[in-house]
Amino acid sequence: MLAGGFVLTLGCIAGRRLGCRHRAWVPDPRTFAALALLVSGCAGVGAPVPESVLGPGRVDPVLVDPFLHFPLETSTALGGRVREAFDEVKRGAALGPARDQALAVLEADPGFQPAAVLAAEIDFLEHRAARARDRLQPVSEAFPRYHAASWVLALAADELGDVVLAYEALTRIGAALPGAAQRASELAPRAVEITRKRFDQALASLHFEAAHAELDRLRTFAGDDPSTLEATWRLARAAGETGDERAALERLVAAAPERRETVERLAELEIEAGSLRAGLARLESLADHYPEDRALGERVERAKFRWRFENFPQAVRALARVPELSRASFARLVFWLVPQVRYAPIEAPPVATDILDHAQRNEIVRVLNVGLLDVDRSVHRFAPERPVSRLEVLAALLRVRARNHPNAACLAGIEPSRFGRQVARTCDAAVRCGLLAESADCLAAAPVSGDQAIELFRLGLSPDLGD
Repeated sequence: MLAGGFVLTLGCIAGRRLGCRHRAWVPDPRTFAALALLVSGCAGVGAPVPESVLGPGRVDPVLVDPFLHFPLETSTALGGRVREAFDEVKRGAALGPARDQALAVLEADPGFQPAAVLAAEIDFLEHRAARARDRLQPVSEAFPRYHAASWVLALAADELGDVVLAYEALTRIGAALPGAAQRASELAPRAVEITRKRFDQALASLHFEAAHAELDRLRTFAGDDPSTLEATWRLARAAGETGDERAALERLVAAAPERRETVERLAELEIEAGSLRAGLARLESLADHYPEDRALGERVERAKFRWRFENFPQAVRALARVPELSRASFARLVFWLVPQVRYAPIEAPPVATDILDHAQRNEIVRVLNVGLLDVDRSVHRFAPERPVSRLEVLAALLRVRARNHPNAACLAGIEPSRFGRQVARTCDAAVRCGLLAESADCLAAAPVSGDQAIELFRLGLSPDLGD
């Protein structure tokens, strides 16, 4: 620890063990070796302080000037009282009067931080490191470049075994004070290790605020370390912060382009964000390296389909983001995604009186013309604004397959006109034709989002699936 290593002068350490606890005495070089030998035999005292840190004429380094790098202007009267008390302590006077003076100044002006630093120095010299830490932690955080506060805070935290706090305070000082940079380098590995563990624990508990705080420390302590970037990605993903996640992944992929997990996830985010070409290129490159991976090949085909979808008019593309498609919106998707609908001659579509003035009348009529959606013939209504059900979507895609592949084995045993009217048989056919993984996925009455409908179209329009 700092206090056991280079914090206190050998004379002060020896003096405390011998009862003269308040003297800040500097050894003469001729007696340095003898004092070091004396102190090395005292129980609980660390290694002797290097002469490079405590050479002749140096004062106890706990006693830094309380005004060192204090960034605010100070009252002349209050400042004079603190300086006078500090000088008395440096000359070896008793600590009590100086402490009383510092506390009196704080009572007159609680924001006069040099007095808080002097009080903390005295706390530390009187073996009350916890009190010194509590006085100065908010001060050091509020004034990161106030070196006097950070120095005494580092000493107190190190004495208490709080490696992270001590290292954090020392990094604010840098090389401005002798010994700070050296001790910081000694504490760095352990401080980073502890902070990573705290981050992992906070993230595992889904305490995102605490995880963000630990991540901020990691960035300060080890900003260039790949594990810090990894932590940034993990937190962003867990918290659903896709922008931050994508930024972290871009750096991770640049550093390790061969890592499959991060490349796949980045491609997924790019596709979700509309950067389909970039995401598709990443997936195709991965698929070249893993040709045996059918799931990866499926993702490539999905990305290709979505990229082609982006060539449609904006009003059609916008349907991909609709959480619940209406029957009219689904008819628009059918019109654009199934070429036979657009180009088939209009013969005798069923009459639907509720679409005569509808904005999507032409698209709905053409879908009805080829029999992919039904009209309630008892009242001649299409119900364009009613949410389309999964059963209706599956029935429409099975009818498309029946038109394109009338002899498809997956359609055997049911007339296309019966799709959607016989629920169980429709769901079974959807499984056989590759639209669903199993019948439990049918969810016949459930609504359908635009994104779900587009994926079902991709499966339903595949030329060989289920044939």
